[in-house]
Amino acid sequence: MAKLKFYTDEHISKAVVRGLKARGIDAESCVDLGMRTSTDEEHLIFAAGQQRVIVTYDNDFLKLHQSGLRHAGIAFSAKPKSIGEM
Repeated sequence: MAKLKFYTDEHISKAVVRGLKARGIDAESCVDLGMRTSTDEEHLIFAAGQQRVIVTYDNDFLKLHQSGLRHAGIAFSAKPKSIGEM
């Protein structure tokens, strides 16, 4: 079984990404990849192409899911969480 890989949008703290990486989890931040100003659709398409689950607080991604846009998964939280809560 393949391990999950994560991609965080600009709303997720870089500390969360660092915490995931420190635990041996494959995680990338849109900020670190120079994609901070990308649209939500561009983020989802990029994450899907990399087979990464997008991590977000932005409910627009739920609307993109409902539109049928292909993706590798969406980890959504209605409010910010610490790395321990994630």
